[in-house]
Amino acid sequence: MHDKIYEDILSKISQDEELKERFKKEPLVVLDELGYSLPPNIQIEVVEETADKVYFVIPYHRDEEDPVTVW
Repeated sequence: MHDKIYEDILSKISQDEELKERFKKEPLVVLDELGYSLPPNIQIEVVEETADKVYFVIPYHRDEEDPVTVW
């Protein structure tokens, strides 16, 4: 995900608890409402870190021949 898009979404959900809860349950719906559409084959899992639990995400490595981009 591009940093600017990530920052925009994070800014919006950090200011609106209801939006954040909806985003955790229906991220594709909320992204669409915010103007970010994804290809139908893309899945998103939203998790929220806590004071004692963090997540380490290993990004997908695309081949140069793989033309698919998310955004």
